[in-house]
Amino acid sequence: MNHLQINQAQIPDLARKLNHIKRLLDQSRIKHNLGELQTILKYRNALWDRMPCYIGLHRVEIMIDGRVRPCCLCNVVLGNLKDNTFREIWNSEAYQNWRQNTSSKERFERFSKQCNCMHCPYIPNNYRVHKVDRLLNLFKLIHV
Repeated sequence: MNHLQINQAQIPDLARKLNHIKRLLDQSRIKHNLGELQTILKYRNALWDRMPCYIGLHRVEIMIDGRVRPCCLCNVVLGNLKDNTFREIWNSEAYQNWRQNTSSKERFERFSKQCNCMHCPYIPNNYRVHKVDRLLNLFKLIHV
């Protein structure tokens, strides 16, 4: 299946083509989500070098058997609705630790084998949260 994936050498050419198509669609006033795809391409290989993972703040996946995971690409189970309420799981020590551990590459190392971050579909959402987080932190520094 790896032969179907875009490799690093193909990304610049794909990025140029996407920019061209995006301009054409914008000029024609056709709605699209190519901006999100461009964000994914831009950050996927350097994701941890550029920003932490905020998935634990704005997303959750609930499996049919009640298991609660932070996202669809992680096999990390943070609770089960058969045992606890959603509120208890969301505010649990396990979820708090997840949020803390995804704040840096070094801390996340222990989970990295259980998650497929290189194919993260949430990079655009993560990037939006990151921009707001940086602005809020900057605002706090200015108004201290």
